[in-house]
Parts: sequence; C-alpha cells; structure tokens
Amino acid sequence: LCRPAADLGDGDAEYMLEDLKDMTVWLCGPMRALFIHRIQNCQIYSGPVKGSMLIEDVRNCSVMVAAHQIRIHAAIETDFYLQVRSNPIVEHCSGVRVAPYEMYYTGLQRHRREAGLSDSNDLWQQVHDFGWLRATASPNWSVLPAGKRKSFTAMQVAGQTEEPPPGSTPPR
Repeated sequence: LCRPAADLGDGDAEYMLEDLKDMTVWLCGPMRALFIHRIQNCQIYSGPVKGSMLIEDVRNCSVMVAAHQIRIHAAIETDFYLQVRSNPIVEHCSGVRVAPYEMYYTGLQRHRREAGLSDSNDLWQQVHDFGWLRATASPNWSVLPAGKRKSFTAMQVAGQTEEPPPGSTPPR
C-alpha cells in the first residue's frame, strides 16, 4: 500500500492502521495523528506526524516515523526508526530496537518543517520504559547498531524518478 502526499491531504487528518499482517505500507505525506494497532510482520514507512502517535500490539515489524510524541505499547521484536520531539515511551515491550529516522521522499523536508520537526530537536534514543523503573538500563529496548540499520527512499515504490539525496538508499 502506497499513499503519496496528494492522497493524504493537507496534513490535518488522522490515520489508523490496524489488523495488518505481512504488508508494507508507505504514507508519504504529513498527517495530524497516526495510530497503529495489531500488526504483524509488517513494514510501515510514514511521513511526519504533526501530533502524537500510538503504537499497540506489534510483532516482528519495522516502523519508520517522525512525530512530536510516540507511545509504544506491547511491541515485540520490532525495530523503530524514529524522529521525535519528546522522549519516546515504551511499555510492556520486549526486543524493541530504535534507530534514527532514515526515510526520503519528494517533499519530506518541507513536511518536516511544517510539522515542527528538525534534527536539532530529535530525541529518538532517549527512550523511557514505563515498565522498567530501576536505575539500570532497561532490557526491553536497545539502540539498533549502525551496521544493521536501513535507509529508505520511496522513489522506486511510488514510481517517482527524482533522485534521493546523497546517502539515501532504496528499500531492501
């Protein structure tokens, strides 16, 4: 499933992805809020979310999103590529790995600016685990090592011909 910015409107809509299995979803445009519930073996690539994002009950997925606030509940063995203005929250999770947002599509930089997201206010690795209140590091999440990270560009998927910026690579 691929939705370019023109299909997503002016960025003031809320979207929900639920009950998905073995799917790849590209949302290449801004939105006000995004909710993800009950997905398994999926890859989700999202443009900037101007407000909050709630992710619940995900397993064996890869999720790439930029948002002001991200809350993740009951995620298992899932990688999250994040750009977030506040500390990401995880709860009741295991095997979660985080990495910086590495996506590109035509118009993304403008969408990030309009959403108030910039590299200077990115807290992707400052995760708070509400299920782990000890002074030691949480065993429920970790930073995805740089050598195992992916970068994504929507050009080939969306049929665009514009070249991505230097350093971007196509989906694997």
